[in-house]
Amino acid sequence: MLSESQAASESGTSVEKASSLCSSSIKTPKSPWMPFPMLFAAISNRVPCKHMELVTNYYELFKVC
Repeated sequence: MLSESQAASESGTSVEKASSLCSSSIKTPKSPWMPFPMLFAAISNRVPCKHMELVTNYYELFKVC
């Protein structure tokens, strides 16, 4: 069984490893950002109507949460 100091030491190193992995894998987006409604309007003529309805409905449900 590990002592408290050993457990803290080991968990600290795993947290440090995880945070270093995350920070090195985060990339800054290169494309311009746009609000979802504007994105939906931009793709609406390229996506089937039924699919756009689903996207819009799911987005509305997401906003409620």
